Amino acid sequence: MSISFEQLEAFVHSAECGSFSAAAKQMKKSPSAISLAISNLEIDLGISLFDRSSSKPVLTQHGQALLIDAKAVMFRSLELQSKARSLEASIEPEVTLLLDTTVPLQPLTEFLVAFERNFPHTTLNLSICSSAELKQRVAAEAKAIGFGLEVFSRQPEAWFVKNILRVPVSAVVRQDHPLATIDHLITLSELGDYRQLLLSPADGDAHDFDDPAKVSSRVWHIGDMNALLIAIRAGLGWGILPEHVTEEELKRGDLKKLELESESSDYQLTLGVFCHEEISGGPVVRWVIDSLDEFWLRKS
Repeated sequence: MSISFEQLEAFVHSAECGSFSAAAKQMKKSPSAISLAISNLEIDLGISLFDRSSSKPVLTQHGQALLIDAKAVMFRSLELQSKARSLEASIEPEVTLLLDTTVPLQPLTEFLVAFERNFPHTTLNLSICSSAELKQRVAAEAKAIGFGLEVFSRQPEAWFVKNILRVPVSAVVRQDHPLATIDHLITLSELGDYRQLLLSPADGDAHDFDDPAKVSSRVWHIGDMNALLIAIRAGLGWGILPEHVTEEELKRGDLKKLELESESSDYQLTLGVFCHEEISGGPVVRWVIDSLDEFWLRKS
């Protein structure tokens, strides 16, 4: 038994169109060619697929039972051909994208839908992780693309970095913290009297990290935004966080935004894309880097 794609195609289109002639028109073939292909398929399978006793062919019970399988085989065959064309065009079969927890997730759905539409045969490994973990993984995984805080991407010159957007931030504190009781614009001196929870490298480089947001001499360096938020919730100090992270906490009254006398206009969280320069510069990698810029800037 040797079943061809053309036979399955003739069977499926005839069943969907309701006649051999309509299927022939859709496939741009003669009705006799369609009829012959189906007859040969019936011989190969040893069963009748259509009842031809009326003016139009009607699926037999066997034909109805096999139609779903025929469609599935056709789909897999078309998938195989499409994937082969992708490989021939040097489209990467796999790519890893790492988002740190500082990245706003609102544009993610639209980005993923566009990715699937453009590269249906490329496996996407998507992870959302801490800034510190993201930095380590990009350093260890040559095929990884990181999207996160630019301050954590400081690496050897072999790294490619592209800044994308600046995230609005605000100083926040737990609602029962002493700073929350101040009813006037808070001075930097007043902030300096309390522990600052600073989103910054929490490794050996923290003491050498020159952060313009540092105000207090009493500082905890925390390398993960979620851990920083937990510490603020616990009343362990005040900190500066992206507004999209604290929005719900502020609405519920769990946190309070501090109104500062002198807002630091020089300090903003900058999100960037970074990866090793040795990463494949194929069409998927280029699209991901450009589209992170496009989708997140559009929503900012």
